[in-house]
Amino acid sequence: MDLGKAAGLGAVPQAGRQAPFRGPALDGRERRPRRRRLVAQAGPDIQAALSAAASSRPDLPGYRADFGDADLQGAALGHARLPRALFNGAHLDHLDVRTGEGPYANFAQAEFKGAKLYGAYLHNAELGGAHFDSPDGRQMTDLRYAQFRGASGVDAHFEGADLRNAVFTRSNVRRTVFRGAQFDRADLRGAVFDGADLTGADFSEAKLAGASFKGAILTGARFIDATFDASTTWPQGFQPPAP
Repeated sequence: MDLGKAAGLGAVPQAGRQAPFRGPALDGRERRPRRRRLVAQAGPDIQAALSAAASSRPDLPGYRADFGDADLQGAALGHARLPRALFNGAHLDHLDVRTGEGPYANFAQAEFKGAKLYGAYLHNAELGGAHFDSPDGRQMTDLRYAQFRGASGVDAHFEGADLRNAVFTRSNVRRTVFRGAQFDRADLRGAVFDGADLTGADFSEAKLAGASFKGAILTGARFIDATFDASTTWPQGFQPPAP
């Protein structure tokens, strides 16, 4: 399927060649989406093309658009609607969903297991129930320097994710699973981690002023040289680390 035609936009450009930009096809025998190698440049049409592909099979219950191993580095997806899409192993470094107004990008229940999202901008994105955890603990999902400002990731999964230097200011990640995640030097000011599972997470040198950890599980979490203040809210009975 030509994603550009599906979105009524014509062919979407690829980096380095002129072949049409094609999205996931279906295997008629197995009735499952086949994986395609996608290469895209940032541009105004790419988000519409991907959104059209993600919603192109309403006749197939449980259909999930598969962009696994796609190369979408630097793609602008400010208003993309990609709930439940599969981006496992995809190259999404510097993906950019920043936009001045809503509706904001929707990746609810999407999968990014083992994906590369170094420096991605996920401002205000809907990430509820999404999976950023490492597949089978083998390939860590790279979210270093990724920015989740104002994002909503309730019930999402970040087990074992590399979130060093990431930014979660004013984000809502209630009940999210961050077991074993690395938050070294991350900016978490004003983030809401209420009810989250942060077992074994590393917050070394992280900024925690104004963050809320009400009801969160912090067993084995490390806070070496982390900074916080009186506005930081801890779980009942939890002894915060000495400043």
